[in-house]
Amino acid sequence: MAQIADILYGKIDVSAVRPLLKCPAVSRLSDISLSVLPETFTGMKMASRLEHSIGVCGLAQIACKKCPKLDKIPNLLQAAALLHDAGSPPFSHLSEIFMKEVFGKTHEENVDFALNSLKEPLSKMGLSQKEVEEAINGGLFGALNGGKEEIDLDNLDNTLRYGIYTGQIDPKKLPYSPEFLAGSAILKGRRWQIPNGSKEVISQIQEYHKVRQKVYNEFVYSDFNLSKSAFLFNALFLAFRNEELGKRFFSLTDTKAVSYLLENCSQNTSKIIRRLLEKKEVFKYFEVWTKEPSARLKSVCQNPLKAGKVCEEICGDFGIKPYELAVYGTKSSACKGDASPEYILKVFGEPGLNLNHSKLGQYF
Repeated sequence: MAQIADILYGKIDVSAVRPLLKCPAVSRLSDISLSVLPETFTGMKMASRLEHSIGVCGLAQIACKKCPKLDKIPNLLQAAALLHDAGSPPFSHLSEIFMKEVFGKTHEENVDFALNSLKEPLSKMGLSQKEVEEAINGGLFGALNGGKEEIDLDNLDNTLRYGIYTGQIDPKKLPYSPEFLAGSAILKGRRWQIPNGSKEVISQIQEYHKVRQKVYNEFVYSDFNLSKSAFLFNALFLAFRNEELGKRFFSLTDTKAVSYLLENCSQNTSKIIRRLLEKKEVFKYFEVWTKEPSARLKSVCQNPLKAGKVCEEICGDFGIKPYELAVYGTKSSACKGDASPEYILKVFGEPGLNLNHSKLGQYF
């Protein structure tokens, strides 16, 4: 039996997927952060996409053992779980925005680039590239319950893992059990569901949502995280505008992507990356959290590319250099409480710029 030590589950049996773990398309994920920010920008250790994917693979094993309809396809489900992030670009969801623009694919759809190199090991597992791709992009590897607040194996794992690495959750006192919820799933048609009859299941689901809200409110939407994410996004936006992000860029690791942006892109992009590496302090010039956004604020939060364009507009109007300012807007999907806003927008910049809240308010 081949096992891998894990911060959440102790040890995970990877015997079934061992042939895949040796392949470059999978090992590449060890240098893709679970966060959009690599450790070199934050100075804090974060789980990799590989660590997370192995965790999801472990949950798939549990689901297969507990659900009679799944016990005949354990290899398929475990392979899909392990490979669900194999198409992730460097900086994960942040650069996925540009990957969609360059060749029209999400990271799930981009998994075909990894699967093309995995035909032999998949064949040894009795699997085809097509069925694994179908499992990742729908079908069996989907949500555990329907509705607007879907839970899946991916989020059961990454919510706790993110919380542990950001210091919000004690790994010895986990508020919910991903293993329990994965083992509670049943298969109805081609959809997984978690029955609502059990009080323990209901309690665990409630804890999951509390933890996810805590992780997002206290870290993901924090100034520390969003300021760095905003500047990294601006660096990518400027490179994209200069047509410096070719298809090859999206197959790089975080480390190689940082080097690429430093060495092969415009001065504005490389200056932003250099400042991120130097971990220079920035100032927050504008912030809004609201459930009732203006039409333009809503548009910027729903379409990140518009944030880049607004940043260019502000820089042009106030004579600010492109590498000195960054705008980041997002629509909150994890926050469910009344105190949590749906739309969040922040503007960060180098200290000492001739900007203030009222001047920036006119843009949103």
